[in-house]
Amino acid sequence: YKGNFPPPMRAQRIMHGSVRMLMNAMEMLIKNLTKAFDTNDVGNNATLGAERCEFVCSSYLFCQYWQYSTKLGCLVEDPAAKEVAY
Repeated sequence: YKGNFPPPMRAQRIMHGSVRMLMNAMEMLIKNLTKAFDTNDVGNNATLGAERCEFVCSSYLFCQYWQYSTKLGCLVEDPAAKEVAY
C-alpha cells in the first residue's frame, strides 16, 4: 500500500449475480493453470480446499477454470500469467 494515508484495516469482496457450471472437469487435467495455494494451507482438508479454491477463482474476474487436487493444491486460470488452450 502506497500513499500518505494509513493502510486499510479491513476489506471484503462482494459478488453480485450468480455463477453457473458449464462442465464438470473432475478427472480432467486443465493445462496452464496457476497455483493459488498448497494443500498445507488448508490443513490437507479437501472439502475446505475446494471451497476456498472456488472462492479464489470467483474473486478474480478473468478466472473461468479452477481445480483442486489433494496432491497439487488449488489451481486457477490466470490469463495474465499463462493462457489456457481451451
